[in-house]
Amino acid sequence: DYHFPIRVGKEIKAIGAVVIDITKQKEAEQKIIEESALKDFFIDVIRHDLLNPMGYVRTMSKMVMEQETNPETKQRLKDIYENSEVMIQVVENARAYSSMKQNEKLSFSKLDLSGIVQSEINILQLLAQQKNMNLRLTMPKKLTVKANPLIKSVFANILHNAIKHGDENTIIGVKLIQNKQKWKFIVINHGPLIPDKDKKDIFVRFKRLIGEGSAKGSGLGLAIVKGVVERHSGEVYVKDYMKKGSKFIVEVPIHPKI
Repeated sequence: DYHFPIRVGKEIKAIGAVVIDITKQKEAEQKIIEESALKDFFIDVIRHDLLNPMGYVRTMSKMVMEQETNPETKQRLKDIYENSEVMIQVVENARAYSSMKQNEKLSFSKLDLSGIVQSEINILQLLAQQKNMNLRLTMPKKLTVKANPLIKSVFANILHNAIKHGDENTIIGVKLIQNKQKWKFIVINHGPLIPDKDKKDIFVRFKRLIGEGSAKGSGLGLAIVKGVVERHSGEVYVKDYMKKGSKFIVEVPIHPKI
């Protein structure tokens, strides 16, 4: 409400008022809140109901594949494993992207980045082995910083892309380092070069890497990497590596602006 005096000369004769009905505005705001809550619930249900069985499928297909001797059956098990891995990645990326789209303030807590990176490497090890790739890891035994758990998706997506787009029979360099100002995550793979004109576009939603062809995925991975890193006051970029591959670099300040 807004009130104002009604004067005759210098004397106030009455008080006027303007009343604004914001009922519809409040109803619209409430509808947005309810729809957002419903979307969160829906994503949580999908994530839970899909990730649990797909995680089981991935684990069991890996176990059976390692014991199988028939080449044809082994290949089919490999296909099951790879597709379950893709599905898990898509669900995780959808959750991460949804969290960022809502522009919610991220909560930060102390996390061991070394442990998270090692966990992601363990998950992706089989995919690397199938292309006869060797993951060469350089990082401290423990690197604790303030971060949000979404930082896991940064490591997962960059590592997954390095394996997916790298050449067979090559080494993927993985480095996690820290100085007084920031920590860095660097992944180097050998494969098709990314043209300079595409080096920024690959971090845009649904953009595909050059030469990706029919590779499976949602096209969200690197967009999520960029979004999560920026929410940590950091930056991510890609450079050519000795004209033989790509070098993805993530830089995040030790004390992000929360």
